[in-house]
Amino acid sequence: MRKFAYLIPMLTGVMLLAIVGTGCTAKVKESYHLKRADRYFNSGQYDQAEIEYKNVLRNAPQNAQAWSRLGVIYFDQGRLLEAAQILGRARQLATNNLEVRLKLGAIYLGAGKLKEARDEASFVLDKNPRDDQAPILLAEAAATTNEITKTRLRLQKMSQTGETAPLAVALGALSFRQGDLKTAEADLKHAVTLDPKFSDAYAALGNLYVAQKDLKQADQAFKTAADLAPPRSGKKLQYAQFKIVTGDPDTGRRLLQDIVKKTPDYLPAWIGLAQLAAAEKKYADGVTLLGNVLSRDPQNFEGLLIERSLGTTARRAGPSRK
Repeated sequence: MRKFAYLIPMLTGVMLLAIVGTGCTAKVKESYHLKRADRYFNSGQYDQAEIEYKNVLRNAPQNAQAWSRLGVIYFDQGRLLEAAQILGRARQLATNNLEVRLKLGAIYLGAGKLKEARDEASFVLDKNPRDDQAPILLAEAAATTNEITKTRLRLQKMSQTGETAPLAVALGALSFRQGDLKTAEADLKHAVTLDPKFSDAYAALGNLYVAQKDLKQADQAFKTAADLAPPRSGKKLQYAQFKIVTGDPDTGRRLLQDIVKKTPDYLPAWIGLAQLAAAEKKYADGVTLLGNVLSRDPQNFEGLLIERSLGTTARRAGPSRK
């Protein structure tokens, strides 16, 4: 054994290099995939970005950037169940990521968890009073008279240090909730003067005009909101749905088809097309359209519900009534 003793330090060094090398390799892979993922994400190529962020997490399971961006992708695509889980993890790793907090807040709002939505909006406003979404989320999550009053006072106090379109829209939303349509309209028009390109202001005006039964102005407001909105936006979907429910399904279909052509990963637009097919008793077409949803998001609640409804309706209608 003594004559091999000189090999022990050499072997130990080799083992150490192997261990360090493994760590370095993981770091190199993490950096490589993260750069690629961010490039795809920033260019709106979400499918490629999703693959790369997952590659990052295989090499670095605690990478906050990858969790955050993956959650944003799922949220923007309408994969909300997955988004909630991923964004929740991202918030644990990156508490001060305001985009993560806002998207979580929006999911809470949609799920009826109003306190949680208000908490997220308040957190963002505390960190960035100039945020363009947090005031609106806070207003939409105010349910009781007391909460509306408290929210109004906070927003008005913020407006004293500088009016912004988001603050004006939020105040208009509160007035709308209280049935004061005149004040709501004044606030929303003021928002447009503060920022003529703020999509949320036009969307809110569209809802106001619908309440006033002024469909002509509502149409123009929703169209402007859709034109100004980014890809994968609920405002584009909102305009298509408005056209459908006001008796122009052909235009609504064209709008939805344009959305899925430009952003085929935006699931709510596929769902809208499937619902339209179902309304026209084109059940097989509806099932095919839903395939674009369930292939990406097999647990999509709305997609599964519509698929079940389409299948049941088709069986009841029979082959001759397709």
